[in-house]
Amino acid sequence: MRAQAPRETPDSGVLLDALSSRFLFVTGKGGVGKSTTAAALAVHLSDRGLRTHLLSTDPAHSLGDLFGQRIGGDSPTPVACTTSLTAEELDAAAHAERWFADVREAVAELVDRGTYLDREDVALFLDHSLPGMDEVMAALRIAALGADHTCDRIVVDTAPTGHTLRMLRCGDTLQGWLTALDAMAGKAAAVGLALTGRRVRLAGERVMADLAADVRRFEDAIRTRSDFLVVTREGSVVSAETARLVNELGARGLPVRALISIDGEAARNGDLAEGERPTGEPAVPTFTVPFHPDLVGCDGLRRWGAPVEEEDEEDAVPGAVGSCASTVDALAAREIVFFAGKGGVGKSTCAAGFALSVAGRRDVLLISLDPAGSLGDVFGRKVGPDVVQIAPGLHARQLDADRALAVFRERYHERLRDAFQRLGLHGSVPLDRRVLESLLDVAPPGLDEVFALDSILDAPEGHHDLLVLDTAPTGHFLRLLEMPATALSWTRSVLRILLRYRAVLGLDDFASDLLRFAKRLRALMERLADRARTAVVIVTLGATLPRLETARLLSTLETAGTTVGAMIENRWFRSADDAARRWPVSRDDGVRTIRAPLVTPPPVGTDALLAFAGAWACP
Repeated sequence: MRAQAPRETPDSGVLLDALSSRFLFVTGKGGVGKSTTAAALAVHLSDRGLRTHLLSTDPAHSLGDLFGQRIGGDSPTPVACTTSLTAEELDAAAHAERWFADVREAVAELVDRGTYLDREDVALFLDHSLPGMDEVMAALRIAALGADHTCDRIVVDTAPTGHTLRMLRCGDTLQGWLTALDAMAGKAAAVGLALTGRRVRLAGERVMADLAADVRRFEDAIRTRSDFLVVTREGSVVSAETARLVNELGARGLPVRALISIDGEAARNGDLAEGERPTGEPAVPTFTVPFHPDLVGCDGLRRWGAPVEEEDEEDAVPGAVGSCASTVDALAAREIVFFAGKGGVGKSTCAAGFALSVAGRRDVLLISLDPAGSLGDVFGRKVGPDVVQIAPGLHARQLDADRALAVFRERYHERLRDAFQRLGLHGSVPLDRRVLESLLDVAPPGLDEVFALDSILDAPEGHHDLLVLDTAPTGHFLRLLEMPATALSWTRSVLRILLRYRAVLGLDDFASDLLRFAKRLRALMERLADRARTAVVIVTLGATLPRLETARLLSTLETAGTTVGAMIENRWFRSADDAARRWPVSRDDGVRTIRAPLVTPPPVGTDALLAFAGAWACP
């Protein structure tokens, strides 16, 4: 029998009353407490008797860790410790497989009749055009939930900032697919009319109608039936990203209903209260929530927003036990070092500290791969898509994945226009031109990141001794590691398509571009798989959720044969529960441990970052 559910605090009740829309999107920078906040609000809504569904769209899910039970990825799972609450950790790959199984034959027929491809070519193209669809499948799942009236409220625990913004743009992505399919349908209809004298309707056109309806439902869900709540916490880096997120949501017509500021100082003040927003953040109503460490289970989550009991504070003293020079030197000897981990663990700070500490000995290029990169906030200066010098021997840049793929697409369209004009076909075969122009609209999601990474490695300024890559949080980092192989397969399928049109258009120049890209992809895959040239540094914290996610990340990388060069226990200090906080390594795998000290406030600027890296200790 379930224990009697305690009611929410009066102040949390005020917040819940203000969030009246059917969808509640909980978003923010990685590590600020999104999952805990989303789960706590879902439990409170369920305790009010509302049928509530909690959906995680982050590829690195934490709901199962929060509730201490397995949460399904393909259907709602009843949460055992409360009534009226179901949860779901979206399995984007499985959802995509089921969705595509339903539409594959109809779409294949459409592509077959709307292009010069044969069935084998069609199969290859479709197989390689739709993997890596985390954000797209999240959008389709939200559209489906919008049409499902079995739940009163839907709380969405989103991926961190950059990928949430991509998900919210998925209406545009799906519209691109519709444009491509519509071009093929138009060509198929014209051919059928010429041959039979009548308009033949294809099953693929019904797929297009269903997809168009999904786009409308998704846009309706996010624009007219949603409250957006941004979670933040103290710190200049978090505050800067929060401000950008709130402004971008507003620019997309998605105003933020409230900021939730998770504040350690509020723990001593006692309640959830509307207060002043952090410096630099936009004018949005702000609720300051006391910080509770490790709120897990329904009883723990019900304490969200309640006062924190006073406890004797332990001294946070550095735990220096030895120099990390040999570990840092071993990492610096490689060509590529990824810094990976759960959002909010301090990847950017650790990557910047490491890069500064080895600059001078090696020529270092530090790159943020996260769409919501924080390198500029960490260094206290602007870091954009163009290379900037940070210090002697250290340059930095923010990856602009959208721009890289846009350049590739524009080059393709220019070659295509030139080919039609050269042959005098620009007005006579508009249907074939529409088909070819839309070819890149069905590229696999995530391809933009690979193009951007390739553009860096292929550019003259990209030839540095050492690349330090500050990655997106766990789930999207793992997708990036898989994408070069996916991109290579997709490139081969596009080349087969171009060969079909070669006799008519002679797109040899663009085919040559693709061949060069394929060669670079193979070289990139070889570099990433070379244990002597590439390593991953995992950054973690001592709290429950980062530790559990880190364990899964470590296991995944080990299974894939990826070298884990070191593990950084960030914000580490010696305390009475040191034994419980020590990272559990299941076997002697040779992973070196670095302890990075707790620094308050977090280091910003080159001097502070160098001091931070200089204080790293190795047990």
